[in-house]
Amino acid sequence: MNIQELYKQKLVSPEEAIKRIKSNSEVSLACGLAAPPAILEALAQNYQNYENVRLYQAIGLLPHRYFMEEAMTGHFVKESLYNAAPDRAANAKNISTILDNTIHLSESGRFMTHWRNVSVFLGTAAPMNKWGYLSLGTSTIYEKEALKKADIVILEVNENIPFTHGDAIVHISEVDLLVENNVPMIEVPLATPNDKDKIIAQYISDLVPDGATLQLGIGGVPAAVATYLTDKKNLGVHTELLVDSYVDLWEAGVVTNLDKTLEQGKMIGCLAIGTKKLWNFIDHNPAVELRKGSFTNSVPIMAQNNKLISINMTMQADFYGQCASESLGAVQYSATGGQLDWVRGAQLSPGGKSIICFYSTAKNDKISKIVPAISDGSAITTPRADIDYVVTEYGVAHLKGKSFSERAQLMIQLAHPKFRDQLEEEAKRLRIIR
Repeated sequence: MNIQELYKQKLVSPEEAIKRIKSNSEVSLACGLAAPPAILEALAQNYQNYENVRLYQAIGLLPHRYFMEEAMTGHFVKESLYNAAPDRAANAKNISTILDNTIHLSESGRFMTHWRNVSVFLGTAAPMNKWGYLSLGTSTIYEKEALKKADIVILEVNENIPFTHGDAIVHISEVDLLVENNVPMIEVPLATPNDKDKIIAQYISDLVPDGATLQLGIGGVPAAVATYLTDKKNLGVHTELLVDSYVDLWEAGVVTNLDKTLEQGKMIGCLAIGTKKLWNFIDHNPAVELRKGSFTNSVPIMAQNNKLISINMTMQADFYGQCASESLGAVQYSATGGQLDWVRGAQLSPGGKSIICFYSTAKNDKISKIVPAISDGSAITTPRADIDYVVTEYGVAHLKGKSFSERAQLMIQLAHPKFRDQLEEEAKRLRIIR
């Protein structure tokens, strides 16, 4: 049987595909924009045929009905490894179809293969080429490991998905069923930087040397950082998240990947979220590879890049610099994700720097994000012993190797001026500053 005949043999409707999923199954669902919309809608339409199907996913950017509607309770359970806006909305409505979980991104493949009994993998793919290979397109965080572990692999093929290289490549022989659904790719534009973002980005750009390898997160600050790096030379990319900013830097001749000491000449990531600009750039581009999260976020591996600069955001930091980046009190906002992976990996990199950035205030300057102690119940995403550089719109503090007293004084200087006296008094009361 030739490749095209094998493809046709495996091609079914979404309704036919979901018949292979049984009640009480554990399902690995592709991350981000890579979840299969037609298959998930078929599950939602036929929810009464299923009981206790558990689906594991990180960064679910789309509000699929299987976890957003109360009627799905008891039929489907979504276990979110990293909350996105739809997960937060479902949690806010107290819909019992969703549960929170939290792991380091570098461990997500192991989560699927060792810590859960995954029997089904559901994802999307770019169309098969003449050699019988499809591409998982926009996410490889845990998908390849889960796909190999699963007894049943179902892919939704979409001609609009970019064909990416690296760990995204899957042979038709590894797939049990295929569904075709040629819908437009969802576009997620970069946040528009505000004045605070631009100030913070300027501070950060001064910490980035020529020849550095970058890891940028998502949000206004990372988007702004890219605009202040246009005078740099021979930057490289080893990141978890590929966004439009990297395309801008490539087109400006700033990102060349030629000075990288690991995967030289290659732009490496494990997840792509962006617009048509990004989809066109990564499509069949041999200079871009999507690799497993266990590779991109492995501390020993990323540290092989000289001058690795990681830039991440947090929601709250205390006098010691430790960061609550995923929850405030008992309310889970996102998850652990890759922050600590990057904080540690960048500091092990020769000439590397870990940078944590955030606005000094919230609620229109009514609340200081720099506090004496992290809010009760908040998860400490990055411990104080791991903190390197901290940046707000009021400056830069290098905390590594500093005493408690020195750290507190530096953090207070990063706070909004209206809170500095109050914070200093509290630091003295706690005998941190003497």
